[in-house]
Parts: sequence; structure tokens; C-alpha cells
Amino acid sequence: MATSAKVLLAVLWSVGADMAGEQPATAPAAVGESFEQGLGVFTVASWRSDEPGRITAALARSGRQCVELVGGAGPTDITVLWWHKPAIRLLPGEQYVLSAWVKTQDVAGVELRVAVPEGARIDVRPTPRITGTADWTRLEQRFTVSAPVQPLYLAVWMTGPGRAWVDDLSLSGRTGAEWRRTVEIEPAGAGTEQAVVNLLKQNGMEVGPFVNWYTGRFPSISFIGGHCNGNVSEDLEFFYEKPFRYYNQVADFVMERGGRVYGIRARVRRYKEAGAVKPMRSFLLTVRCDNLLRDYHPSYIIVNGRRVWDSRRHPVQQGRIVVPFALEEPVDPVIDFVVDEAHTPAVKGLAFRMFFVNYLGEPGVRVELKGAEDCKSPADALKRFAFGLFPADWDFWGDRGLSFAEIRKAWKPNFRPDYPVDDLWLSPFVFEGAGHGRYHQFMTTWGGCNILGSAPDLAAYRGNAYIRGAMASMKDAAATKAVLDAGLEAHWFGGEYGVLAPGSEAAHSASMDRQRAALEQAKKTTGRPEKVVSIYEPFSPALTCAHEYERGHDVVVLKNEEDPQYNIMMSMARGAGRTFGKPFGFYWEQTHYPDPSQDFKLHACLLYYLCGGSWIGAEAENYPAFEREIVAERAIPFVQALRFAMVHPARGAPVVPVGIVWTLGDRWIVPYNPLGHLDTFLRCFDYDHALGRIVTWPNFLEPQPWTPPSRNQWNFNTTGHMAYLYDAVPEIKGYDLLDVFFPQYGDACTARIARLLTGTPYGPLDFVYGNRASAEHLRSFGLLAMLGRGTVRGEMEGKLLAAAEAGCAVVLGAQHFRIFQQNYARAMGLEIVPSAAAKIEGALSGEFHRDGGAVFSGTVLGHKGAGWQTVADVAGRPVVVRRTVGKGAVYVFLGQWMHEGGTALRLVLAALAARCAPLRFEPADDQIEYVCWRKGAGAWAAVFNHGAIVVGSDRIREFRAKPPEPLASAVKGPWRGEIAFRLERLGLDAGGKYALYEVEGIDEPAFGGVIAGTRRFAVKQIASRQADGIVTAAVQIGKRAQYVLAPPGEGEAVFFGKP
Repeated sequence: MATSAKVLLAVLWSVGADMAGEQPATAPAAVGESFEQGLGVFTVASWRSDEPGRITAALARSGRQCVELVGGAGPTDITVLWWHKPAIRLLPGEQYVLSAWVKTQDVAGVELRVAVPEGARIDVRPTPRITGTADWTRLEQRFTVSAPVQPLYLAVWMTGPGRAWVDDLSLSGRTGAEWRRTVEIEPAGAGTEQAVVNLLKQNGMEVGPFVNWYTGRFPSISFIGGHCNGNVSEDLEFFYEKPFRYYNQVADFVMERGGRVYGIRARVRRYKEAGAVKPMRSFLLTVRCDNLLRDYHPSYIIVNGRRVWDSRRHPVQQGRIVVPFALEEPVDPVIDFVVDEAHTPAVKGLAFRMFFVNYLGEPGVRVELKGAEDCKSPADALKRFAFGLFPADWDFWGDRGLSFAEIRKAWKPNFRPDYPVDDLWLSPFVFEGAGHGRYHQFMTTWGGCNILGSAPDLAAYRGNAYIRGAMASMKDAAATKAVLDAGLEAHWFGGEYGVLAPGSEAAHSASMDRQRAALEQAKKTTGRPEKVVSIYEPFSPALTCAHEYERGHDVVVLKNEEDPQYNIMMSMARGAGRTFGKPFGFYWEQTHYPDPSQDFKLHACLLYYLCGGSWIGAEAENYPAFEREIVAERAIPFVQALRFAMVHPARGAPVVPVGIVWTLGDRWIVPYNPLGHLDTFLRCFDYDHALGRIVTWPNFLEPQPWTPPSRNQWNFNTTGHMAYLYDAVPEIKGYDLLDVFFPQYGDACTARIARLLTGTPYGPLDFVYGNRASAEHLRSFGLLAMLGRGTVRGEMEGKLLAAAEAGCAVVLGAQHFRIFQQNYARAMGLEIVPSAAAKIEGALSGEFHRDGGAVFSGTVLGHKGAGWQTVADVAGRPVVVRRTVGKGAVYVFLGQWMHEGGTALRLVLAALAARCAPLRFEPADDQIEYVCWRKGAGAWAAVFNHGAIVVGSDRIREFRAKPPEPLASAVKGPWRGEIAFRLERLGLDAGGKYALYEVEGIDEPAFGGVIAGTRRFAVKQIASRQADGIVTAAVQIGKRAQYVLAPPGEGEAVFFGKP
């Protein structure tokens, strides 16, 4: 059927304006038809006559043609000239006039009519109709609508017999765009997501970018009320008839028991897209559900009042539901995932891991599944409960922060100070971020960063002595070459997938050798392998991060996603790096729930550097404020820490008194806070809406209701980490004893939110990879302990004995003598005798348990060996024994597992750690953390008073449920007391003369000027006294402090000098 020139012009104007983005998405005249080319978009219809009308040239009012209508014989017969379901949008506030010229002969009545769908409101001004016989007469119908709507029809309506001729029909008033093309997809037989995408491609439909990556990507974070690069909790809502249950099962999130009809509503807002919402858009919804989709899927999915997917007629793909849909109105999608027991009795609930909405095709093309239909959503009539149990009071999308203009006035651009600093890699990105844009320009000019993003304008940085390297993909030889040709380092960044050790040492070594050789060869192909830096970020942080160095990577980087225990994460990275003599680093990842305080962020990021990190980066590029030349408030601590690292003098050599030794096969992963469970897959949570209570627990300690009964069916999809960790739990729980060194941090499986940063009473601690650590490295520690997996046979036995000879205290357990199940090897001059095992219970006594207050209950094994003495016993039965070796000693707990000996071992470990601690505080405070460095003729220490800040979240605007534990620590304020600096433990001459200096610059008020580059660190001597190799001073510590020990008059020389 032909289309008139006037109609075609209107259609092209409307669609062209939508696609151009600069013209209005409405047409000045939507319809104007003189029928010169036929009926165009109109048709003639009758409920009675077989020949209701035709195009005729006999009586045209204008031009050559008009339409003749022939009425039926009966007085109620209807004949119409209409545009049925016209592809136009009627807009609110617009005055419309539908008009036509009509000539009649013996008619009962002719009038104009416009109709809209049920529920839509239209206000029509009544107008007379034509009856009988009349010459050309202009009819008009004036009307308005209250909301955007597609009319059901526009019509010339004739009742009864007679004849009528119609010409020059028009609709005046601005209308929205119309669909240029409609595509209906029949996905029957398309069993995978790719199969559906292929069907769309066959119809010319390409999948475009995300509308909003955030809403459905992190449902758990939204539910808790945290933050991940823009998630807004209130964008998701439960709707329900009765209180529901919401929980996670391995990788999927489940809603159930919400009544006969319930589900989840998602508002997919176009947060990062500028400009007005465009009409006539098609989208692709992808729902991902890894395990439960067969029994836990929506009955149907409704988008903006249209049922776009129905489980009765549309297929479920493998772990996916893929749904194209269209929106005519210029609005954001509102998606309702509905469980309706009457519609699908077999469905058990609603489960998904995540969902995404992408643009589909070009504007003006309508794409949906065959069978989609208009309907009302039950969510509109049901109770609703917005996500966000603990929402924070700040807006990721807002402009709160510091403007670039303010910073330009107050700060010097990135610079190198006039004193020695460390060779650091300070990066604005992780992985491959774009080397352009306002964020990148700010960070590499003012934000302390000396590493460029991917594909930068290298010419713009030519001659910039501060820039050290640029990101370049290992797979992109041209990009790597461009960076190297510019005289910069090429940084290959990879990650996310942690290394899990194979079953045997030989297999592990062979695997590492192959991967290392491949990486070395890839570097050689660049022609400048010494200028290529291979960086890897394993997730989740675990002891096995050390294997990345065995694979050949130059730098291992750990991240804080979902908030693990930060002290332990930093100790894992430093321990791995120092084991191999390689640099290590960290990055600040924007996934938190609940969101941490600003002081917490700043302390953590400063410690990334001060604990020894050489590569520091962040995921801060997603803050929209940067595009408006504002450093978002939540990014300021990271920027401050980078600037601090930029200007801080070279650090020296770290002093780490405590080493926790682990060996190949140890499976311990950093403990996460109770709410950190999304991408780690380490925790379960269960929310009871009726009680307003959330419960969380580690998902690998014991089988869950959904765990398959057969171990042969255990894998990551069915049991998560349980398949990997379940048999290792007795060994893993040995890390409960870390609370000696990190007070009240939690336990081996769970970190406390209010102790994600905690004190270090005995100084820094490293997790040492015993299989690869040199004997010399082990001798550098004052205390070495095996708490988890470890074996003391062969080379390991020799290295530990050498450390003891040098003065180290070595603490082991009977489990570390075990070689196969219950077989024990003789080592360290001790033989374990399982046959002499006995169950004992009673008060502990001995060298470390003189008050009799500690009670031990458990099984202890027998032992044989010369030179071993009992240091802890119950009624004469040895529990812990010791043998002196050279200047040190070896201690062995005789219980079956280290975690069972907590009451006996904690006091032993604390006493031994106190002997080698470089600093002591009086009064003691378990929220004081410190790091120490030996440098030149002296040493320095940085002290963090976590008791003066909020550890956890300080800006939760509402508690909508009872949290499993406090979400923030209480602020105690400044610490006042005496610090004792133990010279020998700091690597200094105990008989030498030293003065104590305080460094101004790590805390306010000097901090702001130091990072701005307008003020220099100030080193000032403070009152102290020295006796018996100890320097003591009375001090007050606000949030942070820094001290230097140096020969009198040499404080500045030590602090600012070369290491």
C-alpha cells in the first residue's frame, strides 16, 4: 500500500529527529493526506458491506483523487475510513485538531472520531456531524490527552446508508515519532543466549551498550545498601502479599514465600547517558541465573505495562532468560519479575544472579517476542519494599567534592621532590582504562599518578619526566610497541582469577614453569623485555597470591573488593612480595556494603603505601563528577594517599618481626566481613522480612540444605567454595589465632566490620611462603609460626632450624609433623606418638600460664625426643613443649589441630611476639597499628590510631533491619601515653645514642599542605629518654603520627636521605 508524500515527510521528520539527537523528537504535522497516491496509511472498512469504499477521481475537492465511502443498508451499519493503531504518539499539553473535508449524499450521519486505549484519558470537544446531503464541508474534532499515548484509531465514521466523499484529511499538533519497522522474534528452539542473539542478527538487530550496568549487576550490594560504581539501592524493590525470605544459594539470589504473587521491580535509569530520554527504543533484557533457573524463574516479565515474556509461551535458555522489548514513550524501563502461583504452580520462587539491559538496534525499530501483549502489573497493587537495608546518605551521582579549579589553585601539579623518593607505580586505572578524558587528565596531572591509561596521546606527555609508564594489553603488540617507543614502561595488567595449587609439588612446579616461560617469551618478543611490567591481581586475596610470582609476574596486586580484613590482606601481599624479593601493591576497589567512612578509606590507602606497596591504583574513573571537573567526595581519600606517596621520602627496609609460615596446598582465603558475599562466593546470607533480621555465615564450613549429598556432585556451581575448602577447614581454622596479632579482627572465616582495620600490638606481620622463602629471609623474623597447612620435613625443617639458631622463636603443631593421614614423621628432634594420645581437660599451668585461669580441653598426642621441656600442661600432661636451638627455640603444640589449642597457644604466641615487638605502648591499645622501617643511620615508624576514626560506615541514614553486628566502631579520640622504641628490634645498635623526632605531615594540619606540595615535611626533635637500648617518649597521637630515630642532629638526614 502506497504512502502519501505528506505522510512520508512526517515519518522521516519524526524518526530523523530522534536519531539525530539535536532536533525535536516530534513532528510539526503528523498526518496530512489528500489521497493522491492512494489510501496511504488509511483503510476503508465496514461491518456489513462487501464494497465499503474506494479511491475515486470523480469528485475530488483538491488534486486529482479522494475517497468514496458507501454505507450499508441498515440504519446501524458502520462504514469507516480509518488509520487503525496509528504509529504516532499523542503528547500531553498539545492541542490536537483532526479535520477532513466531507461531501455527502443521503447519509444518516458522518463524523470524526479518535479513540485511545482503555485507561488513557482523552478530552474531546463535541462537534456537530453531517446528515443528509451536503456539499464539501469541513469537519473537525478538537482534543487533548493527559499522558503520552498511541491512539487506537483516527477515523471518518459513517452510520447507516448513503454515500460520502472524503478529501484533505489531516491531524494538526505535534506528535511523537513512529516505528519505522517492527520485528517479532519467535525464539522457539533457541536454547542459548547466543542463539537468541543470532536470531536478532538475522533480523538486522545488533546488541548495543548497557543502558545501566549497575542496577542489575550488583543486586546484593543494592540489597544491603552499599556502593559499587553507581548502584542505587532504591532502584530495586520487592513487591509481595506477605513477608518474604531473601537469601543467596551459592551464586544465585533467591526470593520466596512472598504470597501467591510476588517478585522484584527494577527501575533501569540511564544514569550516565546525557540528554532527554529518546522514544521508540528497543532493548534486550538478559537475566542470568547460574544454578536455580529451572525451578526458580519468573512466571512472566512485565515492562512498563506490557508482558514481554511469559514462561508458558517463551523459552528459558541455559542459565539465561533473554528478552527483547520496546518502549514507545520516552521513559526509562521499569521491569517487573513476577512469580504468580496461579499462572505457574510449579515455580518455587524467583532466583537470579544478575541482569542487564542493553540497547537493541536503532531508534525507530520495534523488537519484541511474538506474543507480547499489554497488561497491568500486579506490582502496582501490592506492598513494596525498596532495597537498601543500610543505605548511606551520599549520592554517587552528585557533585559533592573538590572542583578541579579549587585544586589547581591550592596544589602544585604532579612533581618529584628534591629528595630521594621510592620508585612507585601510581595508576589511575586497573586493567586497561582509557588514556584520555577528564578523569585521566586530572589524575596524571594533579592526582599523583605516573602511569597512563591505555592508548594515551603519547605526544601530549612527551618530555614529562614524571610519567613512568602506560597500560598496554599483552595481546596488543602495536599498543605495547607504541608505549615502549615513547621511552615508557609497558604495563600488562591481568587478574581476577586466583591460582589454586595442584595436588602435588611436582605438578605445581611444572605448571608454574610452563606459565613463567610463556610470559618470559611474550616479553622477549617486544624486543625490550626489561621495560615490560607484568602485573597480576588474583581475587579473592589468598595465600596462593604468592604463586603469581612463580608464574613470572613482576608485581602482585590485591584489592579490597567487598571489604576483607585489611591488615591480613596487606600482610598477604607484603609476605608474598618479600618472599620473592619482588614489589607488590594494592588498589582501592569501589565495592563496599556498607560504605566505609572517609577516614577509614584514607587510613587504608595510606597504609597501602606505608606498609610497603609499590603499585597503588583504584577504580575511581566511574564517578560522574569527574566529567563535571569535580573530584568526587568518595575519591578524595584515594587521591590524597597517592599525593602522599608521591612526596614521601624513600622508605628504606621494612622491619617485620612476625612471620606466619604456610606451605604449598594451604587454601586459606582472606576473611571477609559478614556482609561481603557477592563476588567472593565465600558467604551465605538470609534475610527474614517478617523479623527484619539478616543472618550470614561462611558457606564452606558445613553442608547446606541445597548441597548435593554425593561428594562426586560437588563443584563450584553446586557448592561454591565448599568443594575446595571443606576438607581444609581444620587447618584453615588455625588462623583463628591471628587475633593475637590483629586484636579482635574476627576469625579465620569472618572479619568484624568494626575491626576491618585493627591494631598491631607486636608490629607488622608477613605471611611467608615457606616452600620458596630463603633461610636468610626466615632468619629476619623474631617469631615464626605455622597456624595452617605446613610440613616440617626436609628443606623446610632445615630452614626453620636455621632461623631458630639465629634467635627466632618457631611455633608449630603436631599437625605439621603429619605426612599422610595419621602417620607422623620425626622432625625438629621430636617424634609424635599418636598411640599415646589422651583426652584431657583442666587448668593450664606452666611458664606462660601461671595464674591458672586458662582451661584446655581436647586430645593431646604423645611425644618423644631429647631436650624437650614442657612449657604448658594440664595436670602434668604436656600440651606445649619447647626445645632450645642456638639463640632461639622451637615450640610444639601437641594437640591434633592448632585451632583446638587456642587457650594454650594464645598466651605463648603473645609472650613470644612481645619479645620481638619493635614498639611498645603504655597504656596498651588494641586499635593502634604501626609500621617500621630501617633507614640509613636510623629508623622511622608510622603510627595509626584507628580508635580516633570510624572503622566501618559512619553515614548510614537508616537502619531498616538489625545488622548481624555493629557496622561501625566507636570513636575514642586521641591516644595519650608513652611509646618505647626498642633499638635492637628496629635493627639499630642498642648501645648507640639516638634522638627521637616527630614528623609533621602525615596528619592534619600539616597533611593538606604536604600533599598540595606547598609545605614540606617538618622533622622536629621531641623530648625522650634512653636506657637499656630503649628510647621512650610521652606523646599524643590524633589520627596518625610519624617518628624518626636517628643519631642526635641527624633526624632530617635519616628521614629525607637515601635508604
